[in-house]
Amino acid sequence: AALRSADGRTWDRTASFNVSPTAVVWGGDRFVAVGYQVFVATSPDGIAWTVRDAGVRSNLVSVTWDGARFYAHAPWDTGASARSRDGVTWEAFDTTVLGDRQLAWTGAALAAAGLALATSADGDHWDEGFLDVSGPSYVDVVRVGDSLLAVGGTRGTFWGAPWFDVALATSSNGRVWRVHACAETVPSELRHAVVGPGGWVAVGAGTTILHGTGGSGSGLVPTA
Repeated sequence: AALRSADGRTWDRTASFNVSPTAVVWGGDRFVAVGYQVFVATSPDGIAWTVRDAGVRSNLVSVTWDGARFYAHAPWDTGASARSRDGVTWEAFDTTVLGDRQLAWTGAALAAAGLALATSADGDHWDEGFLDVSGPSYVDVVRVGDSLLAVGGTRGTFWGAPWFDVALATSSNGRVWRVHACAETVPSELRHAVVGPGGWVAVGAGTTILHGTGGSGSGLVPTA
């Protein structure tokens, strides 16, 4: 389904789809949504949606816009990824090297987030990053000032019950990443981050919200 809100409080359903979308992005003059079973849909306003044929047989799990092209990513074992300049005509491109990592646009480069982090200027050539601590899985990357911030989490169990640790990593160049510890153990890993005038905000699947004032990982304010 597609939901739309003018104030973030009251939401109206604008469309229903046979396949559940997995991600949506605004690309200058239209929304593009992607999903499993090669689902692609476009809308100029979030109300009227047109289902498209991407021409690839894939499960698309993320979509991003770099100012010129849409990139819809499929894990390596579910088919080819696709990219498009208008959201209507798509071409397959090879992201096998990325495995099941998700794509994000940092404002200056494409980033692939997962158990490892990589950046690319064109989507074809990737620079693998180095993490000073391995283990967490990252799902989103944003640019905060002169730094990149990756967010995610580590899943585990405590006395038989599931728990999630928040994961944060920063980099000045996309190649060397520093992992930052968060003192809080929260009921959900982080899923998405955005940047605004007052800093960045990262949210999780449950009630997890973190706020930071810079790209260094300092100034974390848990506000669940």
